[in-house]
Order: sequence, then C-alpha cells, then structure tokens
Amino acid sequence: MRMSGDAAMTTAEPIYRERLLPRLRTALLLLCGPAVLGIAYGAAVGALAGWLVFAASSLAAGVIVLVTTPSVAVSHAGLSAGRAFLPSAAIGAAVPLDSDARRHALATHATAFTMLRTWAAPTAVLVHVEDPQDPHPVWVISTRYPDRLVTALRTLTAREDPP
Repeated sequence: MRMSGDAAMTTAEPIYRERLLPRLRTALLLLCGPAVLGIAYGAAVGALAGWLVFAASSLAAGVIVLVTTPSVAVSHAGLSAGRAFLPSAAIGAAVPLDSDARRHALATHATAFTMLRTWAAPTAVLVHVEDPQDPHPVWVISTRYPDRLVTALRTLTAREDPP
C-alpha cells in the first residue's frame, strides 16, 4: 500500500528520520559542472563573470539537490520513504543490508519497491510488507544507518502487537 506520505507523517512525531543527502565526495563532484562553466565564462568574458557564473550555478545545483533529496522516516503512523508511505499495520520484518546483500536482495525480489540512493548511502534495509494486496512484497530502502532504522521499525511493530 503506497500513497503520499506527507499528510500521514506530519500528524505523527517521527521515531526515526533521515535525509539522504549526497556524501561529501559526491557533493564535490557536483561542483565540477559549475566550476567548468565558471572557467569557460571567465576565459571568454572575464574573471568577475566567471566567478559570478560559478557562484550562481553552484547555488542552483545546491538548491536542486536539497529540494530533490528524499527522506526516510518512521512514525507511529508508519514508514515513509520519499513520497511513498507504508502504514504501520503493513510493516513486517526488517533486515539491515550491506552493499552486497542489497544487490542480492534486488536480484532476488524483482517486484520490490525500491528507494535507492547509492550515492548517498551504500547500505539499505529490506522491509517485508504484510499486506497481501500490495503489489510489492518487500521494500528496499537506502539508509546510512540500517541498524537504527531496523530498531525504529521493530519498536513500531512491537507496539502494534498485542501482549
């Protein structure tokens, strides 16, 4: 079951929240384009124009990265991965994955829902979906802290289970 998670996540206090911003080396690579553009304008028009183009294009690239960066959150309502939302009643077992296990899980589960940002985090979490109507039996979600996300999901599902 997937729907927009914005409305569901705003009403509940998050147990876990993470933004998948690019790692430092990826962010530095993102500056290569503005740098080349600035050098080209600097050579053609002058140094001041080159620095202005570099600053403006770097700022634009930074804003685009911030606006398009997904977040992963767990609240009492459920799991939110980017714009997708999985209600707490549909969350099953969760397993942390390193990069090799992530590749294996993707090869094994062809119909998995994926929100992967390998440039932000090489590790992931595999979440089993307990809703038989859902077309995706598992979710594979990138995270920098798979153990923390699994702990948050286990905390959430432990509250759902009756004693």
